[in-house]
Amino acid sequence: MKKFAVIVAGGSGLRMGTSVPKQFLDLRGRPVLWHTLSAFLAAFSDLSIILVLPEGQEETGLQLVRSTSDPDRI
Repeated sequence: MKKFAVIVAGGSGLRMGTSVPKQFLDLRGRPVLWHTLSAFLAAFSDLSIILVLPEGQEETGLQLVRSTSDPDRI
């Protein structure tokens, strides 16, 4: 059976007090969201990810997705 994960990364970063949404902040050289996506992709070989991003952040999200190990599954 095919598996899907919905990752909601729709925050604005307002509570973090930054102009950059927290999912795009750097954590050990990569955006936080990159680590999340990579962990899900590594966990299940038959998993497809539905990624929810804030309006206006689609291009940033697309670039991040392309940098993962398996962008076709997102």
